[in-house]
Amino acid sequence: MAAFLFEREPLMKSLPLITPEKSATSILDLVDTSTREKDGGKFLNYDGTAFEW
Repeated sequence: MAAFLFEREPLMKSLPLITPEKSATSILDLVDTSTREKDGGKFLNYDGTAFEW
């Protein structure tokens, strides 16, 4: 599905590609370090930056 979107969606072409290993490691780090007070109610990118919805 991601490959399909990457080929057809202009926004996807502007996003950097990361490996599955980098993605999984980053998400696990976020889960380990996130708190309700600090991150509650936010959408976060894999690198911890806020994703404005």
